[in-house]
Amino acid sequence: MPKTLPWQAVALCVDGSSADALLDNMKAFDITKSNTMACTMCVNLDTHNMRYRLMECSSEACATVSLLGCRWRGKTLTCIL
Repeated sequence: MPKTLPWQAVALCVDGSSADALLDNMKAFDITKSNTMACTMCVNLDTHNMRYRLMECSSEACATVSLLGCRWRGKTLTCIL
């Protein structure tokens, strides 16, 4: 069973343009997993989905410094309503 990572919230309940600006200011990353799942973020009682994405560092600077690679991970949850 995969280990649980201690996630730290950076931004909650932001609009799409603010979220895009925040992601643009982060290090280079690749999306390693992108799935839909039942939404657990909003108070809307209608059944709908959210997009769950896992990201990992793809920065050239990190790759050249460490042979083991960068341990940075990211996760985004986006309501699809």
